[in-house]
Amino acid sequence: MIQKFAEAHPSRASLVGHPESDNNGVVTLLILPRIIRPTLPKTVDILRIMHSSSSVPRWDRTKRVVDLLSGIAVIATLGFIARQWHEMHEGGKDTHDLAVAAKAQADAAKAQADNSKAQVDRMGESLQKTSQLIAAATIQAKATNKLAAQAQRSADTAQEQLINSERPWANAEALEDVKLTFTPPGLVVRESQFTVFANVAIKNTGSSVASNGIAFIYAEPNETLILMQEWDRPCETVETQKAAMNLPNARKYGPWPVGFVLTPGDTTVLPEATTARNISYQEVLDGMFYILGCASYRDHFGIAHRTRFCFQPTTRVTDLSRVTFRICNAFQEAD
Repeated sequence: MIQKFAEAHPSRASLVGHPESDNNGVVTLLILPRIIRPTLPKTVDILRIMHSSSSVPRWDRTKRVVDLLSGIAVIATLGFIARQWHEMHEGGKDTHDLAVAAKAQADAAKAQADNSKAQVDRMGESLQKTSQLIAAATIQAKATNKLAAQAQRSADTAQEQLINSERPWANAEALEDVKLTFTPPGLVVRESQFTVFANVAIKNTGSSVASNGIAFIYAEPNETLILMQEWDRPCETVETQKAAMNLPNARKYGPWPVGFVLTPGDTTVLPEATTARNISYQEVLDGMFYILGCASYRDHFGIAHRTRFCFQPTTRVTDLSRVTFRICNAFQEAD
C-alpha cells in the first residue's frame, strides 16, 4: 500500500536506499517520506486508492486504510510538533532578545546609578571641604579679631601711657592764709553763717602745660550723709562756670581765654571763698568740718581733666584768724 501511495504521489515521497531481503526471502523496499511542508492527502486520493484495490480482500483493504490513516496521523503530528518547535524557537529567540535588552537596560541603569553615586560622593567631598574651609576661615577670623583687639588694646595702652607721661597733673598742695568768720543767728542774718577765705595752692606736677584752669571750694560739716551727697558739688559748680564762660554773651567781657595756666613744676595760688549755713559754731571750734574743692583744666591735647581735693583743720580752732589745714585722708581723686 505504501508503494502504491508513493507511485500515486511521487512529489510527496522519495526512495532512499535500496531493496533489502529478510531471512524469509521477502524483499522490503524502504520508502522514507520526504516532508517539506506537511500536507494531508485529499479525500479523493484516499478513495482512489481504496477503489484501485477492489481485488484485494476486504480485511486487507481495511488494514490498508487504517495504515494510511495512521501514517496521516503521524505526518500531522510531526507537522504539529515541527510548528510548535518553530514557534518555541522563535519565542525563545524573542525571549533571549528581551533578556539581552533587559540586561543592557539594567547595566545602563546601574551605570547611571554608579555615576549618580559618584556625583553625590563628589558633592559630599566638596561640601565637606567647603565646611572645613569655612571652619578654618572662622577660626582664622576669630584669631584675626583677637589679634586686632589685642593690637587695639596695645595701641590704646600706648596712647594712654603717652598721654599720661606727657600730660599735666594739677594738684592742690596746700590751703594757705585761711580766715574764718562766724556770724551768730539774729545779728545780721536769720541763720548762723560760716565763711571761709583761703588761698588754694595748685601745682603742676606733670610734663606739659595745664591751661584753662578753674577751681572752687565748699565747706561741709563732718557728717557722713552730708559728705556723701555734697562731695561732688565743687566739680558741678566748676562745670557750671565753664559752661557760662562759653556762652556767646560771655564774650562781652573780652575775647581772651579764662583760667589759670601752669607750666610743668609751676605753682599758682588761687584766692577762694565759700559760705556754709549748716555748720554750727561749736563744730567750727572743734575743727569738725572739711573744705572740699575741685580744679578743672585742659592738657595740650585739648583733653579735659579735673582734680578733687579736700582739707581739714589740723587741731581744734582757738583763733578764727589763725587756723592751719592739712590734706584729708579721703575725698581725693584725679583723672
